Amino acid sequence: MASIWARYLAELLGTYILVIVVACLDIVGEASDIFSAQAHFSQVPLYAAGAVTALTYSLYNVSGAHLNPAVSVAFGVAGEMTWKMVGIYVALQSLAAMLGTFTFAVAFQVTLQNNKSGDWTVLSILVASHEG
Repeated sequence: MASIWARYLAELLGTYILVIVVACLDIVGEASDIFSAQAHFSQVPLYAAGAVTALTYSLYNVSGAHLNPAVSVAFGVAGEMTWKMVGIYVALQSLAAMLGTFTFAVAFQVTLQNNKSGDWTVLSILVASHEG
């Protein structure tokens, strides 16, 4: 397996890329219902699975390609990783998810609205990205 820093970087970048791709797919899914019959909203999960597959094949030999805190915790429970490493992976994945969400929000000038509570701030977007 790769060096410890390569493993950390792979988890950080892999999760960051995955969050941005899935967020972009959400826009494509919404737009497809309005503008195009070719890319239907029901295909969005298939595209997301393709992104996960591509990232897994790309990063598996480097970090194990967990890309998700639930996967890292499962490895800890199964005894395949130390809990220290699980904590580091979860922290890096959480940071990457927040950075990816922030990058997406800034790049696409996203204004999220919730019918119950109005507009969200950038801070609430970052926090919400990790809760899901």
